[in-house]
Amino acid sequence: ENLTIMVGNLNDMQFEEKFDYVILNGVLEYAISFTDSDKPYHLFLNNLSRFLKPDGKFLIAIENRLGLKYFNGAKEDHTGNYFLGLNGYVGNETVRTFSKSELIGLLSDIGFGFCKFYYPYPDYKFPNEIFTDETLKENEYGRPITNIEENRYVLFNENLVNESLVKEGVIDVFANSFLVECSRKQFETHVLYAKLNSERNERFRIGTVIQNIGAQKREVIKFPLNSKSEKHVENIFLNMRNQEEKNIHPLECNMQNNAVHFPFLKDKTIDALCYEMIQNNE
Repeated sequence: ENLTIMVGNLNDMQFEEKFDYVILNGVLEYAISFTDSDKPYHLFLNNLSRFLKPDGKFLIAIENRLGLKYFNGAKEDHTGNYFLGLNGYVGNETVRTFSKSELIGLLSDIGFGFCKFYYPYPDYKFPNEIFTDETLKENEYGRPITNIEENRYVLFNENLVNESLVKEGVIDVFANSFLVECSRKQFETHVLYAKLNSERNERFRIGTVIQNIGAQKREVIKFPLNSKSEKHVENIFLNMRNQEEKNIHPLECNMQNNAVHFPFLKDKTIDALCYEMIQNNE
């Protein structure tokens, strides 16, 4: 009942209200096709910024023009052409995506100099995981996934190349997609990583978030993605508590607002240790 849908060109719309957020989910790339200007992306974002409160934010989800999948034979998402974005969209005047530095420059030009980049994987349309600059290296960005794109080539092992780019410290430049939170004013963020188990049976669909809770301190939160999985999250908490009766010392946890909160451990997981052994032929 509190949702209003308005159809039209946002460049021409007027609102009396000012908003906390303007969300551009797969929208910014098309601004060139409906904004009459020699700098259509600057004008479009400037027009939208009128709708924001002084500390309001843009949330922009968009493909990375230099995304690794495009080097590895995936079609450009909007035109279906191979390598179009990598070649700078030569001959195309209807759509355009941006590299990380290009996005930062565009947003800085219109006065939104404070940006937080998130990196959805495999992309923002169907994210399994969402990384930040703090967790790109430590949370194994680029793990194997099922390819759902049609008519793409596979020119190299993308997971191994992702590993190399992580080690080189340049994976943020080649991430497939960006989610950008940006404002005219400086702001704090706490989320470092998120994972969505949305492909499980509905009863087991949960989300996991790692976030900062203070100086050099983190916590892990597991929460239900729907009403049917609330019982599963509750069982996670109860099972941890029940271990104490068996003289096993489980990880400390507490239940808050249907979510289980754990302290963050820096130790390697068993699967990470096994993976290392496999890579070293042990």
